[in-house]
Amino acid sequence: MTEGQHPWLPVSLFLDGVSCLVVGGGKVAARKVGSLYRCGAALTVVAPATVEQLDSLVQHSIKLGVAGEDNAARGNAMQDGSGKDSIARDSPDSSPGSAAATMPQPVQYNAARNGPAADQGVTQASVLATWVHGADRQTGEPVFHQAIRLERREYQAGEAAGYKLVIAATGNSDVDRLVAQDAAQAGALINVADDARPSNMLFPAVYSDVPVSVSVSTEGASPALASWLRNELQRVLPDGLGMLARLLEEARCALHAANLSTEGIDWHDLIDGRKSGSPGLLTLLNAPSSGAATPDACADSLKRSRAEEARSYISNYIAGHGTRLAFKHNQE
Repeated sequence: MTEGQHPWLPVSLFLDGVSCLVVGGGKVAARKVGSLYRCGAALTVVAPATVEQLDSLVQHSIKLGVAGEDNAARGNAMQDGSGKDSIARDSPDSSPGSAAATMPQPVQYNAARNGPAADQGVTQASVLATWVHGADRQTGEPVFHQAIRLERREYQAGEAAGYKLVIAATGNSDVDRLVAQDAAQAGALINVADDARPSNMLFPAVYSDVPVSVSVSTEGASPALASWLRNELQRVLPDGLGMLARLLEEARCALHAANLSTEGIDWHDLIDGRKSGSPGLLTLLNAPSSGAATPDACADSLKRSRAEEARSYISNYIAGHGTRLAFKHNQE
């Protein structure tokens, strides 16, 4: 950012079905394509030549679009294309069909085992909020709607005007400048790789544990510094943030559905337990498992079991603030 220039506004974009153009076929373009495709964008790539990394990504998108593979397989297909734009961990307890086949089961309240003791100054409410495990959400596992369209040719002047978001990553400053001008005149979002000056959108360095994302931007001053800071943050951030976010969302949705306020809950204390002196939800989610190594099948079972313990912990904590939560869960 130059002296006197206004700062950039950090935002998140919902790109499901949004028409996006990537001009360029190198490694940088491949990373951008991977990031956009994972977010569900309707992608067109224009380049006379492409690297193997990008070719593989396009072929994956075609196969997945035809075969209708599940979201986990689709996410794995993104690895080669998006590795440097984000570092992603699998989010446990987030299967696409988790909202199906539900049945009611009451939460057994046991504050001594599952959560902090109830606040004696809080009047227990008679309202029972229903907590639906795995309710439909707007964010979560990505859903890819269409294959990437690859056109092996040179960029044609003016064509960027037909898209909502445009990325110029040819490595040729004259071509990139032309793409940026065309996009800007059409009012599109534009990102020029390695040059923030003609851009009105930047790609931050991102660490993701869906639906949680932590991004770092230097406003184009030093992408290397942004990625270094992202890596440093990744080393100190605890595991289980994705599951934690989903569980807290479930609880908030249950309260909203019962027309109850979420303002009376000390969510920070629920997460870390510092104020109440309780272990905290994050500690529960990251408690070490028995045994030195856990096979994958057992690990999945452990995640499900831990999620159920966490739901009971949240229910008991909220009960201490005057509202009792009951939740429905999947038959497994």
